[in-house]
Formats: sequence, C-alpha cells, structure tokens
Amino acid sequence: MALPRPPSSNSYNVVWRGFCDGRPPTVSPDNTSKVVGRAQGVYASASQKDVSLLMAFNFFFTEGKYSGSMLRILERNAPLEDLRELPILEGSGLFRFAQGYAHARTHTSTSSRGMRL
Repeated sequence: MALPRPPSSNSYNVVWRGFCDGRPPTVSPDNTSKVVGRAQGVYASASQKDVSLLMAFNFFFTEGKYSGSMLRILERNAPLEDLRELPILEGSGLFRFAQGYAHARTHTSTSSRGMRL
C-alpha cells in the first residue's frame, strides 16, 4: 500500500485524500509479489507535530480462499514507528463479524515516492 509523502516541518493542517489502487495488496512488499486483492480508502493528516495519518481502508481479497471477502480498517497510523497495531472494524465473506488488529511495518520510505507498508 502506498502512502503520501510526509509533510514538511512547517506545514500544519494539511489534508490528503487518496486511494490505494496504484499499489494493490500483495503477498509480500516485493514489487514482483503476487497481487491478492484491492484496497480503497482515504487518509488525512492526523498530527501537527509528527508524521501521523488517519486512515480508513477497505481491503478486498480477490485470490485464493479469501476471494470475495473484505476487511475494514480505521486507524491512526504513525509510519515512522517500527510497529503499529491497526484495528479491524469489521469484515465480510469469510471475515464476517471479524474483530481484532493487524500489524503494520514500514518496508521502504523515500521522500519522492512516499512509503510502502
């Protein structure tokens, strides 16, 4: 999943909107990894002091056992932290009544291309 570039140190109340169709969910962070679904959502700046995003995403699975199922995540994501817990709000298909959390780690980060989880 691709994330926007961090704001400059003097920018406040900056809001981004976006979607993840450019970098669909894959088995691993490798560019040649198998695509397993689609991600749709929005993100906005969530802090004036550090890099932090409020993110709302739906992950739709299109491959294998979970094809046709979906997970919905709403989170405050601080991508510069080593490990983040992302709450799972709900799901559909095989994930119906899902609750819990997912772990996220930043795999790569560049100022020109954003971050990849």
